[in-house]
Order: sequence, then structure tokens, then C-alpha cells
Amino acid sequence: VSRFGPPRKSCYDWIGPPDKYSNLRPVHFYIPENESPLERKLRELRQETQEWNQQFWANQNLTFSKEKEEFIHSRLKAKGLGLRTESGQKATLNAEEMAGFYKEFLSKNFQKHMYYN
Repeated sequence: VSRFGPPRKSCYDWIGPPDKYSNLRPVHFYIPENESPLERKLRELRQETQEWNQQFWANQNLTFSKEKEEFIHSRLKAKGLGLRTESGQKATLNAEEMAGFYKEFLSKNFQKHMYYN
């Protein structure tokens, strides 16, 4: 999570830059001096939801990246290719080759996404 923060005298919620792991933009919630118990409860629920979303997407994106790299490595190895081209660039697969990974990843994580929604 970034170290972004609103000015001390701010009286609004502030939206920060995207987190590098979850890609979600963190919200710093304004807390009014005369916040009622009901307003406090709502703010706390919003913060808990934000934290839950942050955790879910950070984990999901980490898993996706790891499995994608493993898929690419295994396919390149099966083709007898290394991780780098002769010119030193990172070896890649084309869109058609990657389509199988995306389909499999979505199918494998279908239940997780259903519970999320």
C-alpha cells in the first residue's frame, strides 16, 4: 500500500494512486470531528471492505502472475526454447498460445470469483 495521504486539514475522502500489487486505488476516509456513531460504523465498514478488496486482489494478482510465468516457462521449454531470445529479449508466447492459460485460469478460479461477487 502506498504512503499517500491527504493534507491534515482535508475534509474529504481522498483517493490515492493505484497499489502496485492489487491495482486498487486506496481511499483515505475523512473523519469529521462530530462523527455520529452511525457515521462511524459506516466508515469502518467501508474501510473493512476496502481492506478485504485489497487483500483479495493482491493475492489474486500475485497468483495470476506466478501461474502465468510458470505457464510461459513450461511452454517455452516444451518448444525447446529458453527464457531469452538470441538478442537477449524476454521470450514470449503469442496471443493464441496464451489464450489457453487465460481460459484455464478463469475456469480454475471461477468459484473464488463467484464468492467475491
